[in-house]
Amino acid sequence: MKNKPLIYALLCLLPQLVFSQGEKDWWYFGFNAGLHFVNNVPIPLNNGKVNTKEGCATISDLNGDLLFYTDGITIWTKNHTTMPNGGGLKGDPSSTMSSMCIPLPGSVSKYYVFTTPAKAEDGLYYSIVDLTLNNGLGDVVAGQKNVMLLDRTCEKVTAVKNANNTGYWVLAHYFPGNEYHAYELTSTGLNTTAVITSIGVSLPSTNPSTAIGYMKFSPLGNKLAVAHTQAANGLLEVYNFDANTGALSPQFSIAGSGFNAYGIEFSANGQYLYVTTLSSPYKVFQLDLFTPPNQTVAKTLIHTDSTDQLGSLQIGPNNKIYVTVKDDSTLDVINDPILGGTACNYQKAAVSLGTDAYLSLPNFVQGLFIPPNLSGNAVCMGNTIVLSGAAVPNSISYQWTGPNAFFLAQLTATISGASAADAGDYYFSAFDANGLLLFKDTVTITVNPNYVINLQDTFCRGGTYIFPDGTTTMSEGLYDILLQSSQGCDSLVKVNLYQTPSPIYVLNDTFCQGGTYLLPNGTSVENAGFYNVEWNAVNGCIAIYEVNLFERPAPVYMVNDTFCQGRTYILPNGTSVNTAGNYPVTLNSPQGCDSIIITQLYMRAAPNIYLGADKTICEGTNITFSAPDGFASYIWNSNVNQNQSVFVASQMGQYWVQAQNTQGCWGSDTIEIVGFYPKPHHFLPKDSFLCNNNTGEDIYIKVNGFLSYLWGNGSTQNFLSIQDTGNYYLTVENNFGCFGTDTFYVKQACPLEIYFPNAFTPNRDGNNDVFEVIGQGIDFLELHIFDAWGRLITTLHSSQDVWDGTQQGKDAPEGVYSYKVEAASILGQKMQRGGTITLIR
Repeated sequence: MKNKPLIYALLCLLPQLVFSQGEKDWWYFGFNAGLHFVNNVPIPLNNGKVNTKEGCATISDLNGDLLFYTDGITIWTKNHTTMPNGGGLKGDPSSTMSSMCIPLPGSVSKYYVFTTPAKAEDGLYYSIVDLTLNNGLGDVVAGQKNVMLLDRTCEKVTAVKNANNTGYWVLAHYFPGNEYHAYELTSTGLNTTAVITSIGVSLPSTNPSTAIGYMKFSPLGNKLAVAHTQAANGLLEVYNFDANTGALSPQFSIAGSGFNAYGIEFSANGQYLYVTTLSSPYKVFQLDLFTPPNQTVAKTLIHTDSTDQLGSLQIGPNNKIYVTVKDDSTLDVINDPILGGTACNYQKAAVSLGTDAYLSLPNFVQGLFIPPNLSGNAVCMGNTIVLSGAAVPNSISYQWTGPNAFFLAQLTATISGASAADAGDYYFSAFDANGLLLFKDTVTITVNPNYVINLQDTFCRGGTYIFPDGTTTMSEGLYDILLQSSQGCDSLVKVNLYQTPSPIYVLNDTFCQGGTYLLPNGTSVENAGFYNVEWNAVNGCIAIYEVNLFERPAPVYMVNDTFCQGRTYILPNGTSVNTAGNYPVTLNSPQGCDSIIITQLYMRAAPNIYLGADKTICEGTNITFSAPDGFASYIWNSNVNQNQSVFVASQMGQYWVQAQNTQGCWGSDTIEIVGFYPKPHHFLPKDSFLCNNNTGEDIYIKVNGFLSYLWGNGSTQNFLSIQDTGNYYLTVENNFGCFGTDTFYVKQACPLEIYFPNAFTPNRDGNNDVFEVIGQGIDFLELHIFDAWGRLITTLHSSQDVWDGTQQGKDAPEGVYSYKVEAASILGQKMQRGGTITLIR
């Protein structure tokens, strides 16, 4: 038959898809879990450094090469080493979305890393990574680390492309209250002046747990979904988002028992929103966002689990949505998220990780990574290949490249008369006015041949032959049969057909004297002689068997053998004996006839092994067991010191050894460590303190009840006077002859004293430029500085911290600032007080 030209590689692109999905090919998350998507198939990884319960982020380049990843606290390079300046970020392992990585538009080397705290304990910060540093592995830019945007924020940060595709909107939720802060990131950098929208539920300052839950944009960037896990019994809010202005407007919210939302993700087409709940029974809901206006949003329960807690949701490069299962080493998968109801195909334990993901999956920019609907197909040899792409937003030029240096700079490419050389991978690329690659993807072409098959076959004379197309014949000859191959291409089968005669087989065989023989046709005979029978041949034709049959007598065998003393010997018929002697048995010979085997059996001497009486030793010491020397091999039950006559033991229990002599016989013995004499423990008093030994006081220690004493300074007295700080060691011997060592530590500790200046001049002249705490005995310090309106300026966490007179990177104005301090010493003294400090320019 003739094949019509195949049009394939239709590229169905959503308007926001202007980047390749390679930026999402690498995932690191959970407790050292990871995935690498190769041809959209997730391959488990075990080389990552992330060890977190929840939030994390990974970023790759356009071609799918790993760049770096983070848990919001540490940034690791693509080689899984910590960036030199990449530690100490402000994220938290218990923050839902502790981090997010975003490329600086127009730059191929700089990336912004945003971090959030757990339960609103801190603010929203950003750091800038430059991949040209650290020999191309990247590092955090000096002075661009932990830059504060908000002083308090929820466990949420997400991002999406802006309306003209020149940058991103980065969105966070301020805590407490209901403010959403949107920051625009473009090629000129991050605009730190936020677009603020006050909308939705107001989170109370008295319950930081309401900061928990995910927040994500839809792929088109026109909607925002927010999960307030601990607010209003698990509230889910969905807003409209204006990608031109960064402002939000209401759409709908869902609250109520059994819907305490936590993880959220959109389907690739933006129609469905998937939500996990965080209380048992654990559930996954699907919400249809295309529900007509003024109607209740359609909500479908697609999965429920009474035992496995479900966590975060994340769409992959293959448009499937992956679901974490707490305390489990697998991921669940929603295989077809764009289909409604249970047709979305929720699959339990679809991906094996080898470790626990907990509630963690990496955070990505939404709408940046959704792959196109591009798939490959096959054509028949000689037909036409048509490669068709669709317009990509902001693109002005396109090209197709492929095998044999194929190149065509247009949306649609045609290859006539397809041959095997045209098979392979074809790449579709889209470029902007500056020649910048906006999109790239690949499709595989298979060219199937039109087969000609030469077949030679036979059939029984007088029978019927059935051809591959179902037709039949009873005659020899050459036949042409036209078929269609499994690839849909024309195939010609040339059959050269022959008839086969009935075969004649001559068979000489034997059978046991007194037995029977089964002829090929199933007849049994008891006598030797010549037999002629007919039966079916292997090819299905009638065959003639000429059988010449002989009888075989029963054979007699003599066997001489030995066995070890104390062991048993198995005779050929399976009987066990333990003494030397002469043993005749009757068995079937290899030819199936009865045979007599006479075994003459001799005994070999076994080794005599004695390890001694059971032992009792000092706690923490060893004892050596010795077996007699001179044997060929030794086996101890501990699997150590094998093939040696000695063994060192340190634990209670039974120990045995087996020894083999040169004759191959084994002997054994068992010994037991039945107990331990205790060694001395904790005989020195608790540690003590001195303050520079200002008073000249001594610390006197005396120990009684032991046979001998040895201090670290060589003294053998049972007492010691101490005037200085440091470690002091004493080794003693008890009545059982067991030794033990204990340590007494004298620490430096002084009474708590703190002094505060009442003014400072941060004019950078080197004199009195910072506000700092001076004192002694400080073990804990937390000092908060407020402006005249009571707003927090900064916090000092130790006596080494200082305030340089700046506020969010800018000089604070002159005036009087108040402070509150809490401090404690190692001696248990505590201090709480407040005061003022005057800043003078």
